[in-house]
Amino acid sequence: MEIKKDTNLKTVASKFLRHDGIFKLYSRNSSVQIAENFAYFCMLELNKFRDLHFQQLMIGRDEFMDVYCRQDEFVAVENTIEKKLNKSKNIKDFFENDGLPIFIRYTSITNQLNKKYIKYKTSSSVELLKDYKKFAQINAEFIGFNFFIYLADPVIDRTLRKLLVEYLDIINQTDKIQNYLVCISSPLLKPAVVLEHIALLKIIASNKVKNKDILRAHVEKFKWFPCYNPSDNPYGMEHYLNEINLYSVASAKKELENIATEQKKHALEFKELLRKIKNNDLKKLVNITNKICYYRERRNDLRRQGLCNVGALYNAIGSKLNLTAKEVCYLTNAEIQVSLISGVCPVSKQQVRGRFKNYLIFTDINNNIFDDSKKIVQNVSRLINDKIASNKIITGTIAVKGLAKGVVRVVSSIKVLHSFKAGEILVASMTAPEYVPAMKKAAAVITDEGGITCHAAIISRELGIPCIVGTKFATKILKNGDLVEINAENGTVKKL
Repeated sequence: MEIKKDTNLKTVASKFLRHDGIFKLYSRNSSVQIAENFAYFCMLELNKFRDLHFQQLMIGRDEFMDVYCRQDEFVAVENTIEKKLNKSKNIKDFFENDGLPIFIRYTSITNQLNKKYIKYKTSSSVELLKDYKKFAQINAEFIGFNFFIYLADPVIDRTLRKLLVEYLDIINQTDKIQNYLVCISSPLLKPAVVLEHIALLKIIASNKVKNKDILRAHVEKFKWFPCYNPSDNPYGMEHYLNEINLYSVASAKKELENIATEQKKHALEFKELLRKIKNNDLKKLVNITNKICYYRERRNDLRRQGLCNVGALYNAIGSKLNLTAKEVCYLTNAEIQVSLISGVCPVSKQQVRGRFKNYLIFTDINNNIFDDSKKIVQNVSRLINDKIASNKIITGTIAVKGLAKGVVRVVSSIKVLHSFKAGEILVASMTAPEYVPAMKKAAAVITDEGGITCHAAIISRELGIPCIVGTKFATKILKNGDLVEINAENGTVKKL
């Protein structure tokens, strides 16, 4: 479906924001291509497979996007997911039967496109259009099931807590509930960020860091970590050489031993917990939660791999249209198709580059409205900031217990991660694998998004640092340099 260019988008956005209970659903490093996919095209897939739909107001600023939704609509969304969860017999029923075939097709198609375009040779516009449509379709389906896992997080969290209290007789034992949640939501199957770390430690521990073939193979396997758009640059040898310099052979061996010990300990604790549970509904939910925690990370691993792989296709499209791959990423789906059909891009380079700074998307199941007017984006941003300015108290879900005090560093994008200092409090909308080096330095982690199954929660547990997730507006309330006290015993953040 083509995007509607609506000069009244400011009016539509203002009407949307008049509702009570507007909240930020997520923030991401994003281009127009990725934003549009999340905002509308994957919504068609979500509605088709899971009967889920809701309005989204998406604001793109400085190559980053914030997405706002209505709380009243999310009551219906979460009720639908809860019904699906209750009816499901196991993880296959809840997710795998529908989701995994799409994950496999997504990986297969993006791998094929990489092999076809990595050694670029001139392709016709017809061929480029055909391959772009192929990627766009599978990407929409894939993102739809990505989104489903994300939306299921708070439902699983809430249902699991309720059943733990009901069937394990642990009323008013907050510590025990939290310990069980940590055990259940730490996946037995490890995501790529953990596997990469272990693989690199093994290279160091075996004293093979000078073997260029081994290092090149490691880079090739994990280079896609920072790719959130097809135009993003993958990691090269320099990045991993810097990581290697952080360890000696002895320290790498020691850390590998610690990781193996913790993984074995966790596996035994999980097995013992399952043995203790007699209620089938709770046992089913425990198994679903642990697997969903894995798939939550796995889907992001596959997504970034795929976007890295289609970078070559976007380079080819850019060459045909006299644009960079990054500029292609700031065209809408309709604009790319029109450009390849006509041979002329309907948007000037100046206008495309302006979208790096500003764009606005409003969607529901029937509409996909786009505008790149700087004035409209600024006006809508001001309306949102005014709406959330009254939120002063910061509370969230405890992901990892503990206490911490420190200076806030709001990580608004991956570009500022290099400046993160040891002992600071990492505040972000949500973390991702490339945040891990900064998380290792952090005294604590606070996020706007997420629940017990989110990336920030899982990695903070691995690192053993206090973590509070799901605060909704921490990135809007806290500023760089604020001194804060984190109480991850009761889920509060206090400005000092």
